[in-house]
Amino acid sequence: MGHADVIVDVAFLQYGKHAPSNSGFKGIVTTESVFGGFVNYLVRDKAISNSMDDELVRGKREQAKHTASSLLHSEHGLDGSLMDYTSRENATKNSNDKTYFTMTNEGKLYSQEQREEWIRNSMKSFSKDGDLIWTLVVSLDNYDLLNEYELKTQEDFASTTQKALNKTFKKIGLDPKNMIWWEDFHTNTDHPHMHITFLEKEHTRDRGKFTEKEIDKVKTTIITEIAARKRYKELYLQESEDALKMINPLKKEVISQMETLSYKTLKDVSNLYSQLPRSGRLQYNSANMAPYKNQLDNIVEQILKSDELKGTYEQFTDHLKKFDDNMNAIGNEKISHMLEREDTKLRVMIANEILKGFKEIKQDPTEKANKVHTWKMDHGTQLLWNALEQIKTDDLLPEQKIVIKELKEQNFVAAQMAIKNLGNSDMDQYLKGSVIVIASTKDAEKERGIEYLHSASEQGNKQAKKFMNFFNRSVSFTKNEFHGYKQRFGMRLPKFFKRMLNARKKEVEEEIDEYLKQNQKKIYEKESGEYPSYKVKRGEQKI
Repeated sequence: MGHADVIVDVAFLQYGKHAPSNSGFKGIVTTESVFGGFVNYLVRDKAISNSMDDELVRGKREQAKHTASSLLHSEHGLDGSLMDYTSRENATKNSNDKTYFTMTNEGKLYSQEQREEWIRNSMKSFSKDGDLIWTLVVSLDNYDLLNEYELKTQEDFASTTQKALNKTFKKIGLDPKNMIWWEDFHTNTDHPHMHITFLEKEHTRDRGKFTEKEIDKVKTTIITEIAARKRYKELYLQESEDALKMINPLKKEVISQMETLSYKTLKDVSNLYSQLPRSGRLQYNSANMAPYKNQLDNIVEQILKSDELKGTYEQFTDHLKKFDDNMNAIGNEKISHMLEREDTKLRVMIANEILKGFKEIKQDPTEKANKVHTWKMDHGTQLLWNALEQIKTDDLLPEQKIVIKELKEQNFVAAQMAIKNLGNSDMDQYLKGSVIVIASTKDAEKERGIEYLHSASEQGNKQAKKFMNFFNRSVSFTKNEFHGYKQRFGMRLPKFFKRMLNARKKEVEEEIDEYLKQNQKKIYEKESGEYPSYKVKRGEQKI
C-alpha cells in the first residue's frame, strides 16, 4: 500500500512522567531533557554537511559546543535534550540553505546568544508537575514533493509553520500569545520532515492528549498550509476554490425554489404548527423543540429531496463533497468536514425559517393550526386522565404511587409537589408530564409537560407513546389551506434568503480564505482532456 503525501504525527509529554511510546522520547520528562543540549544536537554538522560550506559548518560546530558547554553547567543541564534532537545540524544535510536556523515563537534563532537567551526564557514554562509539551512531526513522502509543494528552503517551512500554528492554537482552544514553540526542518532521512514543538507560557490546559476533533483540526490546518503552496495551488486547488464559490449561489437557488412545496410537505408544516408550543424560544436548537425536531427534520428532508429542488441540492452537496475529497486526499484521511458543516447550516436555516412562519400565525385565533392546537391540548388532557385508570400500581415505587393517588384525588398542588421526588425513569417522566398537563391552567405550562411526555416516549413508555401519537396526528388540510400556505412561503423566502446570504457571506469567505490562501488562477494543463497526472498516494495516516 502506498503512503500519503503528508503525514502528521502527534504526541505529548508531561513533566515528571514517562514519555509515551509514540513520542520518540525515552525516560522521565524533565526541563533538562526537553531544553538540555538542544542547541548542540539540533545544529550538529552531520545534519547539514551537504548544505553549508566547510567554514560555516566549522563555525556552527564550535558555536554548538560553546553553547552546550555553557548551558551544561547552568542549573539546568542541557545535554541530549528534545531541543537538541530537533535542531541538530546533521538533520539538514540535504537542505539548500547556507545558514541554518531554528524557527520559534520569537523568530529565527541563528546565533549562540539568540539560542541561549531563548532557551533560558522558555525553560521556566516547563518546570513543574503537570506542565505539558506537544510534539508534531510533519513528514513528506519523498523529496520530489518538496518541489511540487514549493517547499525548497528553511524559510518555506518556517513561514508555513508560523501560519499554521497560530491558526491551530486558536482552533484547539490555546491562546497564540501564550505559546512557546519551535520548528526545525530535517533532511537527514528518506522523508523530509519538520519537528514542531509547543507548550504554554502560563499553564491553562491540564489534558495532554488531544481529542479526535482536535487532532483533525491540527492536521487540517497544517496540511492546508502546505497545500496552499504555489505548485499545489496551480495543479489542484482552483477546482476546490470554484466549488466553494458555488456554495452561496446554489444555496440561493435551493431556497428560491421552496415556493413550489408539495401538498404533503405543506400539510406536514400545518400539522407541525398545530403542535408547537405557543410560548418560549422557537429556534431549531432550543431545548423546547425536542418533541418536534424529528418532524421538522422530515419536513426539511422533503423540501430538499422534492422534484423541484433535488437537482439543485445535489449540485450544492456535490461541490462541497468535491472540496472535502480534495482536502482529504492529500492527507489520506478524513479531516475536512465542509460538506457536513455547510449542509447542516442549510438545513437549520430552512428549519428556522419554517419556525419563523409559525411565529407569525400563532397568535391568530382564526388560524386553523391554532384551533387544532387547542383541541389537541384539551383531548390530550382527557387522554391522560383516562390512562390513569389503566396504570397498574403493584410494581410502582412508593413515590410514584403517591403521585398517582394525589392526581386521582385531584389534589393538584400536592401532586405537583410530589413529582419533585421522582427520578428520570420512563415512568417518572410520564408522571411528571401527566401532572403538569392535567394540573396546569395555562397552555405554556401544559406545553412544558409535553416535553416530559416526549422524553418518556423516547424511553419506551407505552402510555407516553400513545399520547404522543395522538398529539402528532395530522388532521385534514383543504385545498384553500394549501394555497394559503404556499403563498405565505412564496412571499417569505426571497426576503429570507437575502438576509441569510448577507449573514453567511463573510463566514464562507473566511472559510475559503482559511483553506485557500492564494488567489492565482489554476493553470489548466489538460492532456487528452485530463488534468495533469498529479496523484495523491493512498495509505494509512499515522497519528
